[in-house]
Amino acid sequence: MLQTAASAATLRIPLPLTHEACLHSYCTFASHEGLEHPSHDGPPAAYLSKEEVLEIAREGERNGCTEALFTLGDRPEARWPDARTQLNALGHTSTIGYLAECCELVLQVILCLRNPEMRHTL
Repeated sequence: MLQTAASAATLRIPLPLTHEACLHSYCTFASHEGLEHPSHDGPPAAYLSKEEVLEIAREGERNGCTEALFTLGDRPEARWPDARTQLNALGHTSTIGYLAECCELVLQVILCLRNPEMRHTL
């Protein structure tokens, strides 16, 4: 089921770019077990694919959302080797670089908001 966050008359679709992966152990959304808990065959994905990002944005648009709000962990690639490997396979060396590309994709569908609040410099 689609979950949206309402702000005044604006509906936003959340886009959890890094699923549950984060550098810090205090992140309340993060899986502190790391990436060892697969949700499907093969290693669990640390990042949404570009196709998943676009599909979520399109679903939001179909349901009246006008903005996509990216949520993400702080540099999971710095903590989890699997995240680093997956990020490299996506053609990036940093989560911020991948976020920038995904924002460009989402802008083809709806507006995108991003506030990564990184605690460390790149």
